Amino acid sequence: MENIELKDKTVLISGADSGIGKAAALLLAKAGADISIIYYKDKEDAEKTQKEIQNLGRKALIFS
Repeated sequence: MENIELKDKTVLISGADSGIGKAAALLLAKAGADISIIYYKDKEDAEKTQKEIQNLGRKALIFS
């Protein structure tokens, strides 16, 4: 994963508010991607993930 360059790319992830989806979102954000998250029902977890992504200096949007 060290060679992935996602600067100026946007990734849409379904179910990234927790678990494997969240881990993938954070990994892709660390690689330079902005992240859009679709979550089913846990807005609080989605907002926490959004803040973690923003703390990495990336944009993050959440959708229900």
